[in-house]
Amino acid sequence: IYSLAMTAYEVLTNRLPFDFESLFDLRAKHLRRAPVPDAEGHLVSPEVTRILKRELSYDPNQRSQSAIEFTEELCRELKKK
Repeated sequence: IYSLAMTAYEVLTNRLPFDFESLFDLRAKHLRRAPVPDAEGHLVSPEVTRILKRELSYDPNQRSQSAIEFTEELCRELKKK
């Protein structure tokens, strides 16, 4: 689900949820902290941002229980636009 959320974030914002200068920097940030999606300036609603933040949590207990649950919730929010 984490990987799916990373992909969804990149598709919706056209960027990764990490700022990085090199692949080494990206790997280090990925291993040390959860990404903090910042969709400001993108056509992403605050509710979609909230969903993505939850799904990008390092703690699997904070994420949806299934990919289907995540995609259904995300699709419902995206259709509201």
